[in-house]
Amino acid sequence: MSELHAALACLRPKEFSDVPTNDLKAFLPQILSDAELIANSVPPPPNGTPYESSTRTRTNTQPAINAADLTISEVRRPPPAKVHADLQKSWGKPVKLGAKEAATGMSVFKMAGHDRHGAWFARSSVHEGLGFSKWKLAMQKEFPESLEVQGGPGEGNVRGIGGDQRLEDITVDGVGNLQVYQLSAQFPGPTSPREFITLLITSDNSLSDASKVADMTPRHYMVVSIPVSHPEAPPRNGMVRGFYESIEMIREIPLADAGADGAETNPVEWIMVTRSDPGGGIPRFMVERNVPSSIVQDAVKFLDWACAKTDLDGDDNASKPSGLEVENEPDQQHRRSIADLNGVGAGVGTSIADRPSNTIRRASYKAEKEVAGSSQGLLGQFRDSVEAYIPDAINPLQRTVSSSSSSSESSTDSFASASFFPASEGLPVDNDIPTPSTLSQEKLAGVPDDSQHAREMQKIEDKKRLLKEKLDQATEKQAKDAADESHKTQKDMEKAAEKHRQQRKKQEDKFEKEIRKLEERREKETKKLLLRQQKEADKNQLLKAQRERDEHKQKAELMEEENKVLKQQIGDLQRENTALVARLGKTEIGRDILKQVREEDGKGRTRASSRASGKSASMSARSRGESNVSLPTASTETGKS
Repeated sequence: MSELHAALACLRPKEFSDVPTNDLKAFLPQILSDAELIANSVPPPPNGTPYESSTRTRTNTQPAINAADLTISEVRRPPPAKVHADLQKSWGKPVKLGAKEAATGMSVFKMAGHDRHGAWFARSSVHEGLGFSKWKLAMQKEFPESLEVQGGPGEGNVRGIGGDQRLEDITVDGVGNLQVYQLSAQFPGPTSPREFITLLITSDNSLSDASKVADMTPRHYMVVSIPVSHPEAPPRNGMVRGFYESIEMIREIPLADAGADGAETNPVEWIMVTRSDPGGGIPRFMVERNVPSSIVQDAVKFLDWACAKTDLDGDDNASKPSGLEVENEPDQQHRRSIADLNGVGAGVGTSIADRPSNTIRRASYKAEKEVAGSSQGLLGQFRDSVEAYIPDAINPLQRTVSSSSSSSESSTDSFASASFFPASEGLPVDNDIPTPSTLSQEKLAGVPDDSQHAREMQKIEDKKRLLKEKLDQATEKQAKDAADESHKTQKDMEKAAEKHRQQRKKQEDKFEKEIRKLEERREKETKKLLLRQQKEADKNQLLKAQRERDEHKQKAELMEEENKVLKQQIGDLQRENTALVARLGKTEIGRDILKQVREEDGKGRTRASSRASGKSASMSARSRGESNVSLPTASTETGKS
């Protein structure tokens, strides 16, 4: 397990100045080797069929048209080398997903990080219905689509993060590519947009003997995403810098009965390992809570987008996107492929898969728009719609601009490009045709009616005809609206002003009503507060009275105890005094002493108040009586003795 975490450490943020750009042949293989170990450590989806006894799960030979049309393959690749296979238990059991996510056949795993930067998440799945070559080309074209769309942060993205500009692009022969991109994304809700500076390492030659299948290295494509700081990409105002670490790989599982022609029907394994920090003080538990469902949903968006693309058909050696063909022209730098920024948008932002298709503009459309300028009003909107759907070569609304002004990129990216319609089939497109009506009446010579190309072109013709009808209707409506506008009278203006006054009065009444409600609510709350304070004061007064009562009660009990003690002490003193008098009365000296005491006591009583004297006299009488009683006793006892 420590070996896996050591490999994951290669994805930690770096300074671009620390990347040895002069010695990438030594730097990139080590990163790709760690990425291979990480990818092989991810367990395959459960309940599959071993490779040795596997056959295709999909019975339909036609490619899938969306993610739902893909087949969840039961085929499983052979286990990798033992040192890699032993690491699969580090991920534990798959995370429990919702019913919608579980239906995709994707498994998500979670593993705690050992560097206090958050947990790692992995996604693995095996699909049939989208060939490896088309899948790879879709990954290559994912970011050129977003680069061509102008807008806010992340505008035009497929899975959440959109490319803003490319900062570096270095190709290492026999190894792969190193690129640096400035990316951006917009989170849902009232949060600031995020930006990511990402070092991308891509390769289709990154697997070693540890990943061989039947003594051969399968076709694969690896993408490593590492956060990086670049001197040409300082922090942007109004955006929060985030960090995103990931590796993503697609790998073909070659079946024995595939043959050369059926290779594109082989299952494709899709693996991703990711960890992200969106920055801005968002608690990590909130980020990690939604990651499993987010990475599955983002994967579905990509598959929907890739399956729906019709310009991705071709083998593994097909040409790259048009932006990659011209490397010396500065104006093409922004549109070059980002080379598979896969998984960068896991759980971040919104996707163009959720937006209308006319949000994305092709490169040819942008080039023409820069030359001719944008049209105004409904006519311009419908012309824009026509340009977004119809190839430039057969678009009559595009011929207001000279054909020489269209760029090589637009012609390559065009729906009617040479890669889509081979020259041998021959497409009779005449640039001198003046109107779309004459073009729609021509037959497509050289293209069989039952071919896919004929069907696609027929769809384009039908769509163009519908758009032309809408354009005519819009033109008529615009002319009618202009005529109606010119016939407005003063009465209409007065009606509009009266309506405005009524609406304003209605709003003012509504505002005053709301103010009254707020005042009543405030008064009610004030009364509640005063009543609560009065109750609190009464309660405090009652508690104070109870406390004082308890204190007085304790004092009374204490005084009662003291009285008992004093009474007991007085009784003891009286007994002692009686015994002392009895003893002194037995002797002559004692009797003299008692006599002197009585005399002194009598003098003291004389000086007391009358009332006190009366009391003292009575007490003395009682004392003398007791003494007289005692003395005879003492005398008697003395005589007896």
